[in-house]
Amino acid sequence: MAEIIGLSSQAPSQLIIGAECLMVLRQDLLAPAPAEGCALLLGQGHGAPDSASDDWSVQLIWPCRNMVEQQVHDRFELDPREQIAAQRWARSRSLKVLGSAHSHPTASVVPSRRDRLWAVSSGLMLIMGNNHAVAAWWLEVEAPRCALAEVHPLSIQVMRETSLKSFPGELGIRHEGSGGYSSAQWRGEDQICPPHHAPRGGS
Repeated sequence: MAEIIGLSSQAPSQLIIGAECLMVLRQDLLAPAPAEGCALLLGQGHGAPDSASDDWSVQLIWPCRNMVEQQVHDRFELDPREQIAAQRWARSRSLKVLGSAHSHPTASVVPSRRDRLWAVSSGLMLIMGNNHAVAAWWLEVEAPRCALAEVHPLSIQVMRETSLKSFPGELGIRHEGSGGYSSAQWRGEDQICPPHHAPRGGS
């Protein structure tokens, strides 16, 4: 049985992600449009051996297939088998599954009511909105689970962000460059790109 994704009761201070990883994430989430794209975020979280900070570092994007029927474009569900494969792969390389990411092809980067209702535990969620902005959120689920998850925005630090910038007045980060990398380039054994949450949800 798959572990709960990104199981942690404490939110990170901020999320650190490489520019290459962010481009890979954006392309993977755009690929199944107009349906929602989804992925898992692998990296270092609390207690990383080389860091005493509370920052989380995303080091690899694990693309996932949306289990929801293709004609339904406002929700996503991760395949439990892919979650197990990602967890095993990450553990063998001293990484963790930090959280999940998905797109809102026709909505903003803000977690939807369905995202908040279907959250099974507190965790990290990245959302790419219909303007291709990307934002990070911590969804806090109280026990017993009887209400919508509380939503807390997280700051994102993009490493070597020469082709990325934040837009004043717009929530999230948007990539305006062309080109990028395919997810396959970062799925190899030694090809981790340089240096949140519900298993399902939707817009």
